[in-house]
Amino acid sequence: MPISMASSVKDGPYEAINTILLQKAMVNDVSSSKNLIQSMSSTNNKIMERSAAPHLGNKIDIRL
Repeated sequence: MPISMASSVKDGPYEAINTILLQKAMVNDVSSSKNLIQSMSSTNNKIMERSAAPHLGNKIDIRL
């Protein structure tokens, strides 16, 4: 048991449970934050591609 949890256990079982739940929530927040940042980077790259060459892919030129 980590030292930080040892004091929580001596304060009461609810404090230890709250600490464990908080640690789990923080781990979930980190993983969801990584996914959010990756998604934002992907979107930003697409926006930059469209702004650099907005005419590409929109229309097909047909000459008669």
